[in-house]
Amino acid sequence: MLGEGCVYSCVRKDMILDYQQLVKDYWENLNSQLRGFTAGADFLDTWVPDENHIRSIESLFESAQLHGIDSLKVKIQKAVVDEVGQNQLSAVLDEFGDNEITDDGSTFVFSVEFKNK
Repeated sequence: MLGEGCVYSCVRKDMILDYQQLVKDYWENLNSQLRGFTAGADFLDTWVPDENHIRSIESLFESAQLHGIDSLKVKIQKAVVDEVGQNQLSAVLDEFGDNEITDDGSTFVFSVEFKNK
């Protein structure tokens, strides 16, 4: 769960979302529910994963920013980051605010503190 009183409606500051799991959940929910499917938190209601990971990740952070979330942390498997390019992904996230990349073993954690909410 996302925290007491936050049944998929908010994101805790210390929470790290799993990009691959969000994509998987989205497609599973799309195929198993007729209406009202979501990949998780409320801000994901407007997010649709894209085959292009850069566009998909950019859209994920944009949805969070537009929903008024202060910051977002997303872990992404290294294979995906290698495919799209860490520098290119970091440059995209620079548009949203201060960001940090942490090597977490098999994943990178991308953290953004949003500006101009």
